Amino acid sequence: MPTSLFVCATGGMVVLCGATSSYKATIDLRFLWLNQKRIQGCHAGTKEDYKGYIKAVEESNIHPLIGKIYNWNELPRAHQDLYEGNIGGGKIIIDIAGGKNNE
Repeated sequence: MPTSLFVCATGGMVVLCGATSSYKATIDLRFLWLNQKRIQGCHAGTKEDYKGYIKAVEESNIHPLIGKIYNWNELPRAHQDLYEGNIGGGKIIIDIAGGKNNE
């Protein structure tokens, strides 16, 4: 948590999604105040929500939206595209295994 808050951009937000380092965190609140950063927590839902999610995954009803896939050697281009907003919708994927670049 302290590292995430430190590297977060001024005016940015750190989002906690099921924190893995426990529910206790020691942070320097000056990073929030002086740099106008925010912390947002979330959770995935209830036990029934989980059951519905697992069923949807098993039935292949969930499809991630992928904006673009880059090879490892294209990492600088990926960062530049993110900076310039040239990705469009979806997530970007960096292929670190050296496999085929999906279309």
